[in-house]
Amino acid sequence: MSGHDLFAWIVLLILVTSAIGVFGYREREVRSRQ
Repeated sequence: MSGHDLFAWIVLLILVTSAIGVFGYREREVRSRQ
């Protein structure tokens, strides 16, 4: 496993976690409106 692969995995992990955070935030907003 090279350093470049590790960097790619870290970027992918950040993108996934940020996407989950955005979806979770939107879900909370919708629930609070109802």
